[in-house]
Amino acid sequence: MIQPPPHTPLTLNIGPINCVERECPEYLTADGYQDLTVERCSHVTSTVVCGLCSVESDHGFYNDITPWPCLDATTP
Repeated sequence: MIQPPPHTPLTLNIGPINCVERECPEYLTADGYQDLTVERCSHVTSTVVCGLCSVESDHGFYNDITPWPCLDATTP
């Protein structure tokens, strides 16, 4: 019998698509080059979800998310 993967926390960046894909002007230096020292722009936040219970779409985005800790992870 194959066991499902364990419930584990997964950190997701949430925000406008251009910001998540690093196309926001805040990722650029004054002369227009990518500033690799900027981890994320001010429009993006992070959230922790259950990696097993959250549903990823075909394009790497999450349609349905289950906050961490999820109830199924704590059930014996």
